[in-house]
Formats: sequence, structure tokens, C-alpha cells
Amino acid sequence: APVVDGDARWGGLAVGVVLGVVGFMGFESAGTLGVEAQRPLVAVPRAVLWTPAVAGVLFLGATAAQVVLLRQAPLEVLMSPVPVAELAGTVGGVSKALDVGIAASFFACVTGSANALARVLFSMGREGVLPSSLGRTHRRFGTPHVAMGLALPLLVAVPVGCLLAGAGARTVLTGTLTVSAFGYVLAYLLVSVAAPLFLRRIGELTPAPLAGGLVAAVLWLLVLGMALVGASWGGGRGLSLVFGLALLPGVGWVAWLRLRHPGRLARVGVYDEATADRVLTGSPAA
Repeated sequence: APVVDGDARWGGLAVGVVLGVVGFMGFESAGTLGVEAQRPLVAVPRAVLWTPAVAGVLFLGATAAQVVLLRQAPLEVLMSPVPVAELAGTVGGVSKALDVGIAASFFACVTGSANALARVLFSMGREGVLPSSLGRTHRRFGTPHVAMGLALPLLVAVPVGCLLAGAGARTVLTGTLTVSAFGYVLAYLLVSVAAPLFLRRIGELTPAPLAGGLVAAVLWLLVLGMALVGASWGGGRGLSLVFGLALLPGVGWVAWLRLRHPGRLARVGVYDEATADRVLTGSPAA
């Protein structure tokens, strides 16, 4: 897994927790496809609940296998940045199979994240938070092609630009994953706070989501705060500064909307509404 050089203080541990989120991030991307899914209020919760559970079992199995494989490995293998690949290289085509599996995993991650980003931009375009052109869909396929056309070049430009600037491939991988992990943690924190508020707004707030949202928000705030403040520059604080700078355009845009178009912010999250065929298994549209 990508790591950053750090120390044994709480800040370094918090950065490790933030990076650990990378292993589970994206499972909530199914929620962005709810408008396009059949019975989304049934299918999406199942996907969101089962995906991290299955991934957790897979990670535990892979970790156990790695410990067993590396227990008797030579020192030069253990000191390698990719010890499993080094060890697998001695056994036929296992190393090539690992490369194919890793490439497929990264492709799936990029596809899921790009789709989620495009759907979020699409929703914001429909609600007037972003330009309305982002809310357009393809005439034939019904997909948010304008939002996707904006998202993909931006996603590609960041790592390619860093590589062209002379940064090493491993440095780019480590940096982009760390900054994106900070972003996911902040997003989870904001959702933990916003979910109870939204349920209260539509009159569906119950004690369970209120308590869960508060507990999750406090935990995410502690992790993010320790990672941003307590880590050394090598342990992630420098990357947290990059993350903070990346947030400035979004914060500025929200402030401008609040001053000039507050009604647009009030409409966030309400352009879609549930119908019976999205919930009931036996409905005619199911």
C-alpha cells in the first residue's frame, strides 16, 4: 500500500487511518446511480452495505496471505517497496498475474470514482448550483455526458501534469491517494452532519440516524484534525496543505452562491423524489 514517511506520534497514526480509508473508499458511489437504477431504495442500500463487508473479508484474507508469504522472505525482498511482487517474480507468471489484477483494480476504482463525480456534477447542474449545461444527458443513452466530459480530463490532468513536472511515479501515486483520502474523510464528515439535518428537513428524522451521524462526525473530525495538525511534513501535513488549497475554489463558489443566489443552495438534494416502484419489490415497474 502507498505510504508516506512519518513518525510514531498520534498525527502519523491519524495519517495512516486516513490512508486506510483508501481501501474502503468508493463503496458509497452506488448512491450516485440511484436515479438510474431499478428500485434504488432497495438496491443502493444493499450495495452500500455489502460492498465494504465483502471488501473487508478480501483484505483480511490478503493480509493473512501476505504475512505468511513474507515470514521467511529474504531481507532484500522485505526492503523492497513492492515485496509481494518481488517474491511472486520467482514463481512463474504469478508476478504478471498480480500486475493484471492490480491494473484491473485501479481501472475499476477510476471508473467508479469518475462515474460518481460525473453524477454529482450532473445533480448540481440540475439544481442550479453549477452551470445548467452539466445537467444535460445524452439523447440516446441518457447518460450525463457533459459532466463526464468535464470530469475525466480533470482527473487525468492532475497525475499526468505531476509526471511531466518531473515527479516520480511512486511519489505521484502516494500524493494523489493521500490527498484524495483527505477528501473522502472530509466528505464522510460532512455527510455525517448533513444526513440528520436533511432527514429533519423532510420530517423523517429518527433517533438512530441522529445518534449515528453525531458519533461518526465526531470520529471523522478527530481523525482529520489529528492528521492535518499533528503529523510532520513528511508524514502528511504537506499534502494536507495541498488538500486545503484544492478546497478553496469550492468554498469560494459556495460563498458566492450564498450571497447572490441563496435559493439555489436551498434546492440541493431535492430534484429527485421516491416513488413506489423504486421501493416495492412487487410493483409493476420492478
